Amino acid sequence: MTDAPLIPTADEVLADLGNSLADALTTKQREVVDYLISTGERPARAAEALGITRGYISRLLTLPKVRAYYDAELEALRTSGRARRVHLLEKTVDKAMEPDATAAMMRVGLEVVKHLDGPGEAARGTSVNIAIAIPGYVIDLSDAGTRPTIDLRVSPPNPEGGDDR
Repeated sequence: MTDAPLIPTADEVLADLGNSLADALTTKQREVVDYLISTGERPARAAEALGITRGYISRLLTLPKVRAYYDAELEALRTSGRARRVHLLEKTVDKAMEPDATAAMMRVGLEVVKHLDGPGEAARGTSVNIAIAIPGYVIDLSDAGTRPTIDLRVSPPNPEGGDDR
């Protein structure tokens, strides 16, 4: 009887999948995909940097084996960033709970907690989509029965100086 597990770990499966996908591509195809993933550049800038055309990258990404390799590499990158994002979210909540935190920071902290404890992908830290409110004017449109009006007429300056209201 052996002590080796019968079911491979997720990392072993992804490693095998990634290797077999990479082996199916040419060196140039792998180079283009690796550059796109590692730099995050847009295809037009990547094409310029690699000395190829934008059309080549577009056609390349339509090939099923290239797209599969691209998606696998992107998922590996996404997975590697999850821990960093969770730590960033935790630090943000900690800052929001400090006694000298501003009201805006406290609000951001509350939104972050929703992403840490909420359902779905946000709870696992795969995405951070927080809208930050900036102080300013508020227009209340809740009473749909009346239509507010704003007077935008410009008055000529008062020649005597002073306020003419």
